[in-house]
Amino acid sequence: LKVSPKKFAINQKLMKARNLLLQTEQSVSEIALACGYESPSHFIRTYQSRYGVTPHNQRVCGDNPQAVFQSV
Repeated sequence: LKVSPKKFAINQKLMKARNLLLQTEQSVSEIALACGYESPSHFIRTYQSRYGVTPHNQRVCGDNPQAVFQSV
């Protein structure tokens, strides 16, 4: 896999979170806890670092994060 076990686990949690954001109406806090994050703020920072968009904006724009900038 050419990634450390820690990075692999983080990627798995983030993919699960992304699917929940796009496929459910759970709150960001509920998703953070469901995916094993200690706090919603830690989840938001990690998610934004990985995907370049906040979980809220991901949900609003779906699979098109550029729509965030187009809607402003």
